Amino acid sequence: MVSRKPIVAIALVGVMLLAAVGPASAHGWQTTVEQGPMELGVSSSPATPVGGLQTEFSARIADNDAAGDEDRLDWGGVTNQTVEVHIRGPNDFHDHVKTQIPEDDAHFEWTYMFPDEGTYTMAVVTELEGEEYAFEFQRNVSLIPTEAKGERVEHLSEEVHGVNENVDSVGEDVSSVQTQVDDLQTQVDELQTELEDTREAEASNSGFPGTGISAAVVAVTGGLAFVAGRRS
Repeated sequence: MVSRKPIVAIALVGVMLLAAVGPASAHGWQTTVEQGPMELGVSSSPATPVGGLQTEFSARIADNDAAGDEDRLDWGGVTNQTVEVHIRGPNDFHDHVKTQIPEDDAHFEWTYMFPDEGTYTMAVVTELEGEEYAFEFQRNVSLIPTEAKGERVEHLSEEVHGVNENVDSVGEDVSSVQTQVDDLQTQVDELQTELEDTREAEASNSGFPGTGISAAVVAVTGGLAFVAGRRS
């Protein structure tokens, strides 16, 4: 049987992660960066990335001028472009990923897993109309504590312990109820056997309905004969 304890711990960690997640706003981007006439809007989920876990990024490059942006979309000025995302972090860390802006939509996405906590600078680099654009922004990356540090982790450990105790208690209750069910089933089986024996006995007696009457008649007849013999 699979232990419930790891599942409970994972579920509680999941709750902590959900509390840290900041989904992209439907009314705007978490971060906007301007360069010349162009603007990058970018959001990440979670809003504060966690080291060692995947972070989903969504972004869009648009013209500051709404009319100009519509015109660029018409002729593909900000679509069907290759994008490089350069990541620089603590201790001279450097990495990069590539993604593609679709042909029919200026929105694009990429996924990245930061290796450790710290402040990372990210640069979204692409070429638009023969000119290179590099939009820089930062993300602070946190870590889920792996050791019991601080009151929050202590509280989490206590909650895990309490949940495990409840699980064990429920398991004992289920076992007790099962024992009672087994005892009741035994009693039902015994009563069923007695009922069947009673029915068989009644059926056996019903096969000779005149036996008792015949015996009584014989007894009465014999008594009358005895009395008649004494009188003669």
